[in-house]
Amino acid sequence: MNKHHVLTIFKASAGSGKTFRLAIEYIKRLIANPHSYRHILAVTFTNKATEEMKMRILSQLYGIAHGLEDSDVYLKVMLPELQQQNAKQPFTNGKVTEKLVRERAAEALKLLLHHYNFFRVETIDRFFQTVLRNLARELDLTPNLRIELNDKEIEHEAVDRWIDSLQENDRELVWILDYVRSSMDEEKAWNIIGQIKTFGETLISDEYKEHADEFMEKFGNNENDFYTEYSTLLRSLIQKGTKTVNSQGQAMWDEIERHGYDETVFYQGAKGVGTFIRNMATKPVTELAMNSYVKRCLDQDDTDASKWLKKSSPAHLQEFCREKLRPMFLKPMESFPVLQIQARSATLTLKHLSKLRLLRAIKEEIDFSNREQDRFLLSDTQTLLAKMIEDSDSPFIFEKIGALLQSIMIDEFQDTSRIQWRNFKVLLNDCMAKGHENLIVGDVKQSIYRWRSGDWRLLNNIKEEFAPGMREETEIKHLQTNRRSATRVIDFNNAFFTTATEDVCKSVEENCQEDDVRSLRHGYEDVEQEYPEGKEASGYVEVKALDKTDYESETLRHVSDTVISLIERGAQQRDIAILVRTNGHIPDIVNHCMEQFRTHPSPVINSLKLVSNEAFLLNASPAALIIIDAIRLLLLPQDEITRARLSLYYQRYVLESTAEQNEMLAEKVLPQRYTEEFESLASMPLYQLCEELYSIFSLEKLECQSAFVCYFLDCVTEFLQKSMGDLQSFIDYWDETMHKKKVENDADNGIRILTIHKSKGLEYTHIIVPFCDWKLELSSLLWCKPQTAPFNMLKVIPIYSSEKQMGNTIYEPYYWEEHLQNEVDNLNLLYVAFTRAVESLYVSTLSKQSCAYRGKLIETTIDNLAKRGIGTYNDGIFSYGEPWEGHEETVQKETQNVFMQPFTPMTINIKTSTQHPVFLESNRSKDFILTDEQETEQLRSQYIQMGNILHSLFAQIRTAGDIPAALLRLEMEGLLYGQDITAEALRQHIEAALTDKQIAEWFSGKWQIYNECAILSYDKESGKYLEQRPDRVMTDGERTIVVDFKLHSFKESYITQVRQYMALLRKMGHRNVSGFLWLVMPNKIIEIKD
Repeated sequence: MNKHHVLTIFKASAGSGKTFRLAIEYIKRLIANPHSYRHILAVTFTNKATEEMKMRILSQLYGIAHGLEDSDVYLKVMLPELQQQNAKQPFTNGKVTEKLVRERAAEALKLLLHHYNFFRVETIDRFFQTVLRNLARELDLTPNLRIELNDKEIEHEAVDRWIDSLQENDRELVWILDYVRSSMDEEKAWNIIGQIKTFGETLISDEYKEHADEFMEKFGNNENDFYTEYSTLLRSLIQKGTKTVNSQGQAMWDEIERHGYDETVFYQGAKGVGTFIRNMATKPVTELAMNSYVKRCLDQDDTDASKWLKKSSPAHLQEFCREKLRPMFLKPMESFPVLQIQARSATLTLKHLSKLRLLRAIKEEIDFSNREQDRFLLSDTQTLLAKMIEDSDSPFIFEKIGALLQSIMIDEFQDTSRIQWRNFKVLLNDCMAKGHENLIVGDVKQSIYRWRSGDWRLLNNIKEEFAPGMREETEIKHLQTNRRSATRVIDFNNAFFTTATEDVCKSVEENCQEDDVRSLRHGYEDVEQEYPEGKEASGYVEVKALDKTDYESETLRHVSDTVISLIERGAQQRDIAILVRTNGHIPDIVNHCMEQFRTHPSPVINSLKLVSNEAFLLNASPAALIIIDAIRLLLLPQDEITRARLSLYYQRYVLESTAEQNEMLAEKVLPQRYTEEFESLASMPLYQLCEELYSIFSLEKLECQSAFVCYFLDCVTEFLQKSMGDLQSFIDYWDETMHKKKVENDADNGIRILTIHKSKGLEYTHIIVPFCDWKLELSSLLWCKPQTAPFNMLKVIPIYSSEKQMGNTIYEPYYWEEHLQNEVDNLNLLYVAFTRAVESLYVSTLSKQSCAYRGKLIETTIDNLAKRGIGTYNDGIFSYGEPWEGHEETVQKETQNVFMQPFTPMTINIKTSTQHPVFLESNRSKDFILTDEQETEQLRSQYIQMGNILHSLFAQIRTAGDIPAALLRLEMEGLLYGQDITAEALRQHIEAALTDKQIAEWFSGKWQIYNECAILSYDKESGKYLEQRPDRVMTDGERTIVVDFKLHSFKESYITQVRQYMALLRKMGHRNVSGFLWLVMPNKIIEIKD
């Protein structure tokens, strides 16, 4: 009998059916127990993957339950596995039959749909956010906590606010000025705000947060100035090294000159020993470079100094070098390496030290802003939970959720960060200890998100992550059959990556740790894939190594020619994808291809289009750009550039003018209403202004802009929730963040062009990978841990990676570790790109590159393959297999699966109409209305408006001090207008009400406040969950008070409602519960008795 394993790890190479296997494993658990969905947590790393997984599970449950042909393959795989599982761990008394599986699939589907909130397939970030919200009380966080995803935006805003707040005598201002001076001395940009913002982003990194407490302490507001002490020590090392070496060099140079010689008498001239000695006398020790020739001259076995001089050198010169100069040179060379390593290490350590001490102030500004706005940074979630967990095996924060979970399934595990894993492993260990089956799926070769802290080594050495006893309960399975690609594509990738991996390993093994190189080989040991038995041979691979001459134009031509050729042979647009390393190449490719398509004689080619994510960015929308420039002009009417650009957009896109650009710029045509109402527009609330500009500029005339406009307005609403809504702040928000936001679009009617990162998980019949020549190493911030004094006065030091800078320092091993990681990253990028192809793979690269670029590995590898008889390589073109010749397009069968029905895009046209803003925050406004049947419709409308405003106002107010800001926010949002309801009138009324002692106590700040928070309860009779929202609940731990606000009217039903709230609060464990009705306008309080 097979051993029962509590953890199965599937290492799933590209195209091997990872999603299929995940769905199988989830559905098997549901068949064994249809109620088990309540106890399963499946996590992945993107929202899109989450939705795809949910839909896959639901659709296959439906298909199996209804006997659909599309789901037969799932049933065929599951049935024997379920039968085997039942033999080991029985979940039914009888046999596992097809009928039983279908019945339980139907039951599980019904349960999932009726209890969808318990269908926990979610991103890892969403899971930890849920854990965090459950801990809001323990962490003293507001229940209305808002998780902020855009950490960089918050950090940049904090830097701006902090710098604006600096006073003349603040020491941080002195630090900044010191930094400005040092930047100018190094001939760098003197405007260093951008540099501080960029470096400040390290606050978001896991590495910084791990040591944040130490940094805050070292660079804190204490009397002992650590920075001065530390930097003085480091500078003394540089000065000592330079002074010592200069003195030694000068002594030797004096001796050379005393004998009447100079550097020209030495062999190798500028590269020779003489020049090196002269440099020792004059240059800083950090700049001295000992080349390989000088190093050979120091060979201790060479006693005649013959390598120092030219062969024709006279005997007296040879004697001088042998007897006098060489002994003088060898002695300082004994200490030179140590002095230089210390000085260079000190220079690197000092490089970012001045910025490091600024991080405390930036962090404090971020924390203050977060508290002020009831906000929590997403990037802080993992660190906070990790600190709370520490070394506990069963931390309290997971007790509740851990009791519910029995099975955990983790997808894309190769992208997991160490801190995420540290937090998650606690739950996984708990489930494993209980004997439940768990699942991890991933592929080391597809780990391409290290810049998001993903660590492929976790999956590579996964068994080592568990205690020895638990390792025996862990099973690793390899999914080796590639069901995606054609046989020739599979064969090529097998051969290419086997060869390339070995080449990479050989290139790094001299400088990198042996264990690290072994890990790389281990990660790619399963790279060779099989294909299904009986699969016909097909597929084509072409790699072009282009000359440097006209490389860019030739690459672009290769892309367009390949696309046109594929289309002419019968390929569909949606079957072709162009993959690039970065977004930078996309505009050039799009512009070139569209020009080639436009001028082609074939109408079919003329109609081709390229679809990219960049096409759906807000800054690609003419409607959005017109609104933004219209607001810019309102802020700065004298800005002629903005006026000209706005006029150009308006004439070109709205009026559809065919005039030349210069003519349109000269006319500067703008809508008459815009110029006439200029001043009134400038004073409008932001959201209303955007709607008004949409109408004024007749933007409804623009085709295909509705989705952009809707999303634009959603972003405006999101901005207003975070700020007071002034126009300048909004424009700043657009420039920094909003312009990069993308409208979600699943349109597939076009040739896709996307980055390799975005292509992960996708497949296309034909793949084109141009510009496959990128640089392997980009400067990245490394957190190094010095072991020697005085450098280890800080546990970690931020260093930007560079072989030139880090070589010959105490940080050099960190460079080589990073170098190997870069090699893995770039090898994985190739693997992801090449394995997206189904039938055809076209690659272009630059020939004769250095090892620092990706083209070198590609060219070396294809040459190797050709020599081994795998493909041919002639005149810079490698080919393998036969080019795709096209076939009749397969007509997709109409599916009967309701979850797999194709969607039809809905076209929405936005129409504008003039009206005042309407409150939609509460559906209880009628409770505030006077009941007199004779009141006029106008008065009734005013009371509805007043009721809505008061409800919104009290939802924002916690203490009396919140009143001005809350009123201002309503005013900025355009919700207080006209003479009937003004901010001043509301303020006076509320302040008058607060003169009542009881009401004043409610807003005193002594309470934990819950404004309009939902209370969920289960009604046994109806079998439904009920949601009730008391206006205000206050508790101080001893007493709990619930208050419902009404405007003027009174009904008996209100008393019943408050009593229900009181009863629910008692059931929740609150003590000494009392309830009140507050009739706001007459300022009357009614205490509700049980």
